[in-house]
Amino acid sequence: NSFNIDDSSVYNISRRLSKDKLSFALTEHLLKGFDTSLTKIELKSKEMNNSTQYYPVFYHAHNGEDFAVSIDQESSAIKRLFGILPLFVFVSSVGGILVIDELESHFHPSIVKRLIELFTTQKYNSRKAQFVFSTHLGLLMDELDSEFIWLCEKDNSESSIHSLKKRLNSFDS
Repeated sequence: NSFNIDDSSVYNISRRLSKDKLSFALTEHLLKGFDTSLTKIELKSKEMNNSTQYYPVFYHAHNGEDFAVSIDQESSAIKRLFGILPLFVFVSSVGGILVIDELESHFHPSIVKRLIELFTTQKYNSRKAQFVFSTHLGLLMDELDSEFIWLCEKDNSESSIHSLKKRLNSFDS
């Protein structure tokens, strides 16, 4: 199961975002771009087992009014985005590498395309962070230059990777 966000992860992500207002604001901004009914996110806290637990409350607009939704009532896509986007914000701010298995899991292809665009856009990725992901969604290959695509093949319990660009060049020769 790839990147399912559990209660512990929600609390940890929310705690970190509560301490980093800039990362929270950017995460909220990005999430709103993925769900146009989302108007705001609040990070709330409660005392549990002698410690403070932080958790998000999502507000959506419907017929001109906002209503609150807890994370366990949110769609699997919003839950997963709440887990991924803060990682993206952090990695893109330091120029690191973000690795995600089965990027398309719980996402519509248009969401996956927009996540990739975040990494290929100077506005959001000025430090040139790298994004490594696995996918079973072949349509994504159209979104990237062949030099950025590596194919993984498994044969007799051994895996190997191959550059798509080199493979394409070998057909041209």
